[in-house]
Amino acid sequence: MQCYCHVVVLAELGKEDQDQIVSTLRDEVVNNEKYNLCLTHKDTNQLKGAGVFGFLDDRTTGHLLDNRGIPLKSFTTYLIEASSARARDGTARLSRTTTGRICAEMRKSEVHTRNWFDAQGETPSFQRVAEQLQALIVEMELNTSTKTS
Repeated sequence: MQCYCHVVVLAELGKEDQDQIVSTLRDEVVNNEKYNLCLTHKDTNQLKGAGVFGFLDDRTTGHLLDNRGIPLKSFTTYLIEASSARARDGTARLSRTTTGRICAEMRKSEVHTRNWFDAQGETPSFQRVAEQLQALIVEMELNTSTKTS
């Protein structure tokens, strides 16, 4: 959900359009069992949330890319760093398999959502959200497959 809140803010929509997008996201993604983000154990979910938060925070503040526009680190690195920080505390750690599963499930959900917004036609607010989602998918390096749903 953090990713969707992030792209809605970046789409710079008016209040009415923003409310419509949020309602649509709730109906089409969050409450959709097929495309909801992967269900995980509490510890894994906390690590995933910390990785997503770190990535989105750096993206918002301009610390994600170097002065040539090249990413300083990948989204997977944010997950690993969140996991490493927790491992020092003796709590859960994300395996390579788990980080891969998180990325695959996020890709599935975000691509489905982008495609859904794309398919809605000439609605400017939907197009802006689809564009922001596509940019996020690319920056998170979740774009390892073509447009699929």
